[in-house]
Amino acid sequence: MVRKILIIDDDEPFVETTRERLDFEGYEVVSATDGDEGLDAVERERPDLVVLDIMMPKLNGYAFLKMLKSRHPEGKIAVVICTARGDVMDAVKSEGISGFLVKPFDPAELVSMVNVTFQLQEASREKRKADAGIAQATKPRAPKPAAASPPPEPKPEPKQGPGPKTQTGKAPEAQPEETKEAPAEVPARKSEPESQDAGEPAAGSPAEKQKILIIDDEKDFVEGLKDRLAFEGYEVVTAYNGQDGLELTRREKPNLILLDVMMPKIDGYMVCRLLKFDEKYQGIPIIMLTARSLDEDRDLGLSSGADDYTTKPIDFDVLLKKIRSFLAVKPQAK
Repeated sequence: MVRKILIIDDDEPFVETTRERLDFEGYEVVSATDGDEGLDAVERERPDLVVLDIMMPKLNGYAFLKMLKSRHPEGKIAVVICTARGDVMDAVKSEGISGFLVKPFDPAELVSMVNVTFQLQEASREKRKADAGIAQATKPRAPKPAAASPPPEPKPEPKQGPGPKTQTGKAPEAQPEETKEAPAEVPARKSEPESQDAGEPAAGSPAEKQKILIIDDEKDFVEGLKDRLAFEGYEVVTAYNGQDGLELTRREKPNLILLDVMMPKIDGYMVCRLLKFDEKYQGIPIIMLTARSLDEDRDLGLSSGADDYTTKPIDFDVLLKKIRSFLAVKPQAK
């Protein structure tokens, strides 16, 4: 199935460049120059994803998002925001978007984000189907009524015949029933523990290790952090860019993610936004790790959906306390 993408932007060179790149990747592309025209195109073309500029004439991107949500409250149309740096803070706080890109950007970044958005949508769709199938299979069925059985026929009473006679010809007197010796009482056996499934740990055995995913392009930093977390008893998996991190999240289902901000292909803000917008992964705690310590960088990370934000160089003891706190109280992936 060919996916359809609607580009809504009044920057004609940007639209043409983006259209050519998405065409090359095999997508069907249509375009509109402002929000009003974009809303008409949504109803006419029924796109799978919208690439949306924020600052446009007539109807800007924020107004478009509100109207799109009112017309399609089920949220089946994904939206990727393309905006200038000054609009970032408002853009990431907007509801109903799958991710954002700051202009100017490499068209390959948009392709990566579009691909990942569709992959996550497909994963969520498959999860909903699987959950629906399980619910249907486990739905209790009404018991069938038992067939009425005929009443039992009465048994004929035995005829009373003459009792046995003794040598004198008289019936013997009733003798008391011979007392039988009761068998010695056998002590009750202790109930044996039920056999456990192979996948369940035996009582008293150590619990399954909690899994942490590190997504960071600094390999030396990743290896050092991985060793220290492994020493603390965690299972650790690693990815060195945002796209691989999203793939590993889907495959490994980690209990917590440590996410760098500045990475190739897809940066940490986008990774966080994509995961937090997907119901299958939104329960996984994400701690952002970055060398950028400005307040606006921290606000941007938290606005993207991160649960916490830690600056490099990392104080491992502080980070470990945060990890233990999140794993103790945060719900995990569905």
